[in-house]
Amino acid sequence: MNRTASDSLKGYLYQFNKTLISVLESTHNAEIICEGIIEDIDIMEINKTTAIQCKYYESQKVFHLSLFNKAILLMLLHHLHNASQNIKYILFSFFPNEENDSVRKITQIEIVEILKSKNKEIKDLIEKIKKYKNGYKNFINNFHIEFGDSLDNLIGSVKRKLIENGLNKNDIEELSYPNAIQIIANKSSKKSINDRKITKFQLLEDLKRIRSTAISKWTKELKNYHSLLKARKKQLNANLRLNRRLRCFIIDEITIENFIDEIIVFIKDYVYKYNSKPYLQLPSIFCLDCSQQNFDDIRIRLSKLNIKFCDGLITDNYFDEQVFFKDPIVAGTKHNPMVEFTIRVMQIRNSNFINSHKPDDLFIISEKEYSEIEKKDINSEMIDTNKINEIKYLLNLRDTYE
Repeated sequence: MNRTASDSLKGYLYQFNKTLISVLESTHNAEIICEGIIEDIDIMEINKTTAIQCKYYESQKVFHLSLFNKAILLMLLHHLHNASQNIKYILFSFFPNEENDSVRKITQIEIVEILKSKNKEIKDLIEKIKKYKNGYKNFINNFHIEFGDSLDNLIGSVKRKLIENGLNKNDIEELSYPNAIQIIANKSSKKSINDRKITKFQLLEDLKRIRSTAISKWTKELKNYHSLLKARKKQLNANLRLNRRLRCFIIDEITIENFIDEIIVFIKDYVYKYNSKPYLQLPSIFCLDCSQQNFDDIRIRLSKLNIKFCDGLITDNYFDEQVFFKDPIVAGTKHNPMVEFTIRVMQIRNSNFINSHKPDDLFIISEKEYSEIEKKDINSEMIDTNKINEIKYLLNLRDTYE
C-alpha cells in the first residue's frame, strides 16, 4: 500500500474513532449520524446539533490556519444558510505539536483574511459568502478548532469508554473494539441518512450480541490485526470441523487479488479438505460475483483439474434450480467413492435461488453485504480481505497467513 492510501485509511480510522467517542459520550436521547448531513459527524440532540469535521495531520509538524480555509468557509456558508438553528461547528484535528484537548477560536479578522484569499479552489465559496452582509459574529461564537490526540491514543480512549459503558474488559481487544469500528464503517457507507444513524444504546446492544471478530480493510489497519486473525480462525473452526453442513461461499472478484488464478487454487484446496468424503460431507456452493468470461474460464480450469461440479445450466443462459440443488449420485465404497459432483458453482445473478435452499453456513468474501441474500436463521460470516492466504488461514486451509 502506498503512503497516500495508508494516510487516507488512517484519516478514516481517526474519524471512525472520534465517531465512537461521540456516541459513547452522548446522552441516551441523542442520535449520531455517521457521514452526517452537515459534517463527518452530526450529533443530533433536542434543540441542538453539533457538526464535527475530522482532520488527521500526522506528518504536518506545525499547524497553519490556512490548511482549514476551505473547511471553515464551508461551515460558515452552512451557518449563514441556517442562522436560525442552534448548530455548533467543530474542526477536530491532530497535529503532533499541538496539545491534546486544547481549543482554538477564530477571530473576525482571520475570517476577513480568509475571504481575501486568491485561491481558485475557494473562489466560488468566497463569492457566495460575500453576498451575506453579516452573520460572521454569530459563526465565531459557534465555531472552534479542537486539537485531538494521536490515532493510537484515541483508540485507547475508545477502548476505555467501551469498558466504562459496561462491556467485558476481556472482550475489548479481539471482539468489542474491532466490531465497533466495523459498525461505524458500515454505517458510514450507507446511502440512506436513516441507515447512517446510531445511538449509544444501539451500539452497545449490537456489541453485546456480536460474538465474531470483524475482519476487514479497517480492522486490518489495527496493530493487533494478527491477533484478530487468530481469534477469527478459532471462531470459524467451531463449525468448519462439522461434516454434515451445507456451506455457501459468495466471492467477489474485486475483493481478491489475482482472482482467476487464486480462486482456482482456493477451490481445489477447499475440496480436498472439506468435500472429499461424499458419504459424510455435503457439496458446497461457490457463488461467484464475476464476469461471464471469468466464470467460463473458472469452469474450464476446474474441469481440467478433474474437480467435478454442478452449475445447473441447461444452456448458457438457462439456469435450472432443481438440477443445481439435486443430490449427487454417489457410488462405490466409503473408502473408494465415486461421486457425480463435489461442489456447486453459480454466478451471482442466480443467487436468489439460495434463499429457497438456505445453507447452514454462509461465507461472504467481499466488502459488499449482498442484502438480497436472506441471512435469518443461518450462520453468516463476513470476511473482507483481499489476501487469499489470510482467507485460507481463516478456513484452516493453511497454517500461516503470510
